[in-house]
Amino acid sequence: MLLEQQPSVFLLASATLRFPAQFDAEVIQPLRTQGDYTDEELVTSVKSSTVVASGLVKGMISLDGLNAPMQETVSQMISDMREAETAANSENLSFPIKAIYVCNTNILADDTGQTDDPKQAFKQRQAPPILIWRYLTEQRDIPAAEIAVYADLKTHRDFPLPSDFVLFNSGENDYNDFVAGDYRHIIFNQTLQEGWDDPSVYFAYIDNTMESSVQITQIVGRFLRQPGAAHYESDRLNTAHFLRTSG
Repeated sequence: MLLEQQPSVFLLASATLRFPAQFDAEVIQPLRTQGDYTDEELVTSVKSSTVVASGLVKGMISLDGLNAPMQETVSQMISDMREAETAANSENLSFPIKAIYVCNTNILADDTGQTDDPKQAFKQRQAPPILIWRYLTEQRDIPAAEIAVYADLKTHRDFPLPSDFVLFNSGENDYNDFVAGDYRHIIFNQTLQEGWDDPSVYFAYIDNTMESSVQITQIVGRFLRQPGAAHYESDRLNTAHFLRTSG
């Protein structure tokens, strides 16, 4: 689509610089052959340490793999999240501390490959987003209004979701509404990682249905931006926390 606009200049920035085949053929290769540019002239590398020192990204990453069920792992994350909120309040920071929960949508988390049946009562359903939502609201007293599920969760008109269950399942059609909601707990599958990040996200739960190392790497990279482009006194506010369960 950008090529159709016939731009005079491209200025690209990426942590994983890869060019689509058409872009490489129509833009990069002519610069090399006709313009006689070298790769060193076309690409400027910036050290990650320079980016960290500037305050643009969080300075530390905490990766915890727990051999525990979802409930235990999320419980630990919520406790850590509240400690981060206390640290943010002590430094008079105005941004909210947010968490994401990454899981498959309709495939059960029991390694059987079976799908969740939407033709049953809500409390009988076993889809990972529903189990996480129920744990947050029923066991951790998280207000439902603070939780958004952004996924293609299957539903059936005869078995509606609870009225306070906030579901965005229309992809780009309701993306703007999702962003405007400024939710503090976001449950989603891998599709959202491709186009959304939020510097206020400090915590991420990744369940055992996410097996691709590429997907997990992309998730880690998505949420490294530092709010306010500044480092803070508390290390918790300079660290991206990722917890993964294998149970």
